[in-house]
Amino acid sequence: MQKERDARGVLEREFEAHQLADRDRHERERQARLYQMVVPVLMGLLAAAISAWVVVAK
Repeated sequence: MQKERDARGVLEREFEAHQLADRDRHERERQARLYQMVVPVLMGLLAAAISAWVVVAK
Protein backbone atom coordinates (compact mmCIF):
# COMPACT_ATOMS: atom_id res chain seq x y z
CA MET A 1 0.00 0.00 0.00
CA GLN A 2 2.78 2.41 0.96
CA LYS A 3 4.70 1.65 -2.24
CA GLU A 4 1.61 2.47 -4.24
CA ARG A 5 1.18 5.82 -2.48
CA ASP A 6 4.85 6.62 -2.99
CA ALA A 7 4.63 5.72 -6.66
CA ARG A 8 1.53 7.86 -7.07
CA GLY A 9 3.28 10.77 -5.35
CA VAL A 10 6.25 10.42 -7.69
CA LEU A 11 3.94 10.34 -10.70
CA GLU A 12 2.08 13.43 -9.49
CA ARG A 13 5.34 15.35 -8.99
CA GLU A 14 6.62 14.30 -12.41
CA PHE A 15 3.34 15.33 -14.02
CA GLU A 16 3.45 18.72 -12.29
CA ALA A 17 7.07 19.23 -13.39
CA HIS A 18 6.07 18.32 -16.95
CA GLN A 19 3.18 20.79 -16.87
CA LEU A 20 5.47 23.57 -15.60
CA ALA A 21 8.06 22.83 -18.28
CA ASP A 22 5.35 22.79 -20.94
CA ARG A 23 3.96 26.12 -19.70
CA ASP A 24 7.43 27.67 -19.76
CA ARG A 25 8.03 26.39 -23.29
CA HIS A 26 4.74 27.85 -24.48
CA GLU A 27 5.60 31.20 -22.89
CA ARG A 28 9.00 31.28 -24.62
CA GLU A 29 7.35 30.45 -27.95
CA ARG A 30 4.75 33.18 -27.43
CA GLN A 31 7.44 35.76 -26.70
CA ALA A 32 9.44 34.66 -29.75
CA ARG A 33 6.38 35.07 -31.99
CA LEU A 34 5.73 38.51 -30.51
CA TYR A 35 9.30 39.63 -31.17
CA GLN A 36 9.14 38.21 -34.70
CA MET A 37 6.18 40.50 -35.36
CA VAL A 38 7.32 43.61 -33.49
CA VAL A 39 10.92 43.89 -34.70
CA PRO A 40 10.12 44.05 -38.46
CA VAL A 41 7.39 46.63 -37.81
CA LEU A 42 9.78 48.78 -35.79
CA MET A 43 12.47 48.47 -38.46
CA GLY A 44 9.94 49.54 -41.11
CA LEU A 45 8.88 52.54 -39.06
CA LEU A 46 12.51 53.49 -38.50
CA ALA A 47 13.25 53.23 -42.22
CA ALA A 48 10.18 55.35 -43.03
CA ALA A 49 11.18 57.97 -40.46
CA ILE A 50 14.72 58.15 -41.86
CA SER A 51 13.39 58.44 -45.40
CA ALA A 52 11.01 61.24 -44.39
CA TRP A 53 13.79 63.01 -42.52
CA VAL A 54 16.06 62.85 -45.59
CA VAL A 55 13.32 64.30 -47.81
CA VAL A 56 12.49 67.09 -45.36
CA ALA A 57 16.18 67.92 -44.75
CA LYS A 58 16.79 68.68 -48.44
